Amino acid sequence: MHFNPELVKLSQEEFGKYLEQKISESEFKDTLSFTKQQYCMKIKSSEIQKIFDTSVNTIVSSLKEILGKCQADNISTILLVGGYSESIRQR
Repeated sequence: MHFNPELVKLSQEEFGKYLEQKISESEFKDTLSFTKQQYCMKIKSSEIQKIFDTSVNTIVSSLKEILGKCQADNISTILLVGGYSESIRQR
């Protein structure tokens, strides 16, 4: 994720520390990194997955519940809409 240099400067003014120093002192020090030279923050993919797991699991549970109440033999198509429907990730 790339940051505008002005945002990085604003962060330094607000916290009195460089963003990379603030991150290194935070609870996220093992999952986030920031390079001032490129104004780039990297987040471990496992952390991104954690962000979405709860909502994806809720959707999957809801579908299982709905299908459990129906005669699944008669269902040939499920139409999903929204951002998750575009995901290639399958469960």
